[in-house]
Amino acid sequence: MKKILFALALIGIISCKKSNSNSNGTQPEPKPIVLHKVGDSFGGGIIIRVISETGEHGTIVSPQDQTTSGCQWAVVGKSGKPDVVGANGALINTNKILAFYGNNANIAAKIAKDYKGGGYSDWCLPMNVDLQAMYKNRNLLGSYTSQYWSCQEGADLNPSSSPYFYSMIYGNSLTGSGGAVINVRAVREY
Repeated sequence: MKKILFALALIGIISCKKSNSNSNGTQPEPKPIVLHKVGDSFGGGIIIRVISETGEHGTIVSPQDQTTSGCQWAVVGKSGKPDVVGANGALINTNKILAFYGNNANIAAKIAKDYKGGGYSDWCLPMNVDLQAMYKNRNLLGSYTSQYWSCQEGADLNPSSSPYFYSMIYGNSLTGSGGAVINVRAVREY
């Protein structure tokens, strides 16, 4: 009798033991560890967009504007325009703008690129998707101005530059003259 009770108790313990396998006998996929989320202070700024499921990649915005009274996007009077129509990446587009207009010009791309917040040197103008994320998460920005330059241009036939800027009031992207005076808020990718 003791042997039967012992056997039943042992079976009960074994059957109650928690299993780490799925119903098909395989181990479950580990859940990704989220490293960063929107609103975290990281990398010299504030995370405004997370691209990967794990939070390993995304966009950081500087904690303040890089201009107080705005600047131009383009060098007025220079013919042609840089090839920044597509979503090549914010840093690639910023570098293309600087290569076209020159690294000595006091334009939005140079101001963003010269920013060294948090000791980082890879700051640049934001892409439209970054500006949309800034608008969506504007409560995290503290203070912000009404409009910011993008690193992208509209795909129009205008022979001079027609860059995008973003309205933080209405939450939309517009194209305008590269000679307009609009503010800069730098971003960097992590």
